[in-house]
Amino acid sequence: MFRFEQELHLYVLAILPILLIFFVIAWRQRKKALERFGNNSLLVQLMPRVSKYKHGLKFALLMVAMAFLIVGWANPQWGTKKEKVKRS
Repeated sequence: MFRFEQELHLYVLAILPILLIFFVIAWRQRKKALERFGNNSLLVQLMPRVSKYKHGLKFALLMVAMAFLIVGWANPQWGTKKEKVKRS
């Protein structure tokens, strides 16, 4: 038997898609700002060690960590049923 003690806390998972939308918007704005700064070959020369995937990877790890924290906050429980037993 698997259940969550606080099922209402799972509604907080709805924040994750909203954060994803904000990240995509910010990523596009950053890309446009770099394009306004200079052409692609110039940017490669000016910033040779800049990773294309670092920001996305960091964001993905943050989202996975937040999802695990929210699920943990809901207190997952598994095992057999609890029942009260009266001693005589």
